[in-house]
Amino acid sequence: MQRVLVIDDSCLARATARLACSHLHWECFEAHDGVSGKRMAEQLQPDAIVVSLHVPALCGAGLVGALKAACPDARMIVIGSRGDEQPLGTDRMLTRPAAPAELARSLVEGLALIAGPRAA
Repeated sequence: MQRVLVIDDSCLARATARLACSHLHWECFEAHDGVSGKRMAEQLQPDAIVVSLHVPALCGAGLVGALKAACPDARMIVIGSRGDEQPLGTDRMLTRPAAPAELARSLVEGLALIAGPRAA
């Protein structure tokens, strides 16, 4: 079973990601800030990480870099706001939509996409 770590301070976003993981029959772990997310990533070594660029404590490129260092083989989807740029080393970027259903669909598509083999 694939293991996914979701790092987001929004309860609704975490619940939506949890539903997307459930749809794919993946195990989901959650963190509400960058510091606890980094700690969980080091312990869990997840297959994929879904991370908001705007979580408290440790965020943005600093958090993405720390997660890539802790879990170099993990696939990574970042969730940002309009105007954010996709950080280097990430597999996909989603813009936080207004509707939870759209976020769920985007996450299912993104997680399914990154489940395949990496391009050489």
